[in-house]
Amino acid sequence: FGVCQASESQAAAQQLNPILAGDRIESGESKTKLWIEYKMENKSLNDTALNQRQSRSEATQDALMHAAILLIAENGLENISIRSIIEAAGQKNESALQYHFKNRDGLINAIHQRHSRKVDQHRQLIFAAFNKTKKPQLIDVATLMVGPAFELAKLDPDYRLYVKAFGREVAFSEIPALQFLNQSIKTNS
Repeated sequence: FGVCQASESQAAAQQLNPILAGDRIESGESKTKLWIEYKMENKSLNDTALNQRQSRSEATQDALMHAAILLIAENGLENISIRSIIEAAGQKNESALQYHFKNRDGLINAIHQRHSRKVDQHRQLIFAAFNKTKKPQLIDVATLMVGPAFELAKLDPDYRLYVKAFGREVAFSEIPALQFLNQSIKTNS
């Protein structure tokens, strides 16, 4: 039985990839060139499998982050465990959190980074709308500091839940808007 399967597998491999099967190569053609051509022809099959794995990975990460935010909003950060996050995310593999984020702190960090990117994107849009010919006024700085968070809270239910879970940390973010404004003015000058 095993011998029959092996020979069938070898025959299939020869049909799919004559280079690996060891077929003769006509003069002037290199195995490398043929291998590249073969890979390019079959790239779409490999890309599809890779995209499916990446999308599953991203879906798992999203589920873990969303479950953590929900639990933190309901119970507070100090009252949740890795196991409760995994269960709330509907994950069967108990090491999923460790695989994607290393530990609970890594997960919390990823949550902050994701939402900080959202705020930064909105902040950049607001900054782009400023009149670049004059020095920013106090109202401009205030808008730049609080505008993105208010805009996101108005538009994005996930961001509202994030604020509920991490309101204190959001209020005392690592990169203040003034620092962002100063960096942007220097790079645009």
